[in-house]
Amino acid sequence: MVNGVNYVVTSPRSDDPFIAEFTQSLKSKVGVLVVMVNNQHTQSAHTLDVALATVHLRDGSTHTGPDRQSLLRACANPAAVDAYPGVYQVPAGELAWGKPIFIPPDVDVTQLEAVTLTIDGKECKLPGRFFSAADKMKMRVDDYEKREAEKAQLKRLATTEKS
Repeated sequence: MVNGVNYVVTSPRSDDPFIAEFTQSLKSKVGVLVVMVNNQHTQSAHTLDVALATVHLRDGSTHTGPDRQSLLRACANPAAVDAYPGVYQVPAGELAWGKPIFIPPDVDVTQLEAVTLTIDGKECKLPGRFFSAADKMKMRVDDYEKREAEKAQLKRLATTEKS
């Protein structure tokens, strides 16, 4: 979270048809991450610049993506340059989704430790880690079990108070 705004960087599935079609339209091989910006709870607009995004891996290495404008200008779809400018305005109270971050194709996103993006003109290192589908499912199950245990506890307390 930066200035009250939540940033979520995800790695799309490798078999996602849109991502596959999009990356195939590029002349160079490239990896893609996608950023979501939740600015729904602030009163001011924010600017997200992903053009010079840097990924940080567990081994301490850093990787900056290819030149975004050159990559998109060489794209089979000329509308890509306008569709994915790399700098996005996120108005107050809004959610922005699907902003691509281009990274070198050989980056192992399972080793991701952080991503540096430029937010409101300042470089911001957003820490995190890769979650596999199994990790996410376990978190959902754990969260569900925790909520059920809390409900049972509240029910027991309510029953005890009535006695």
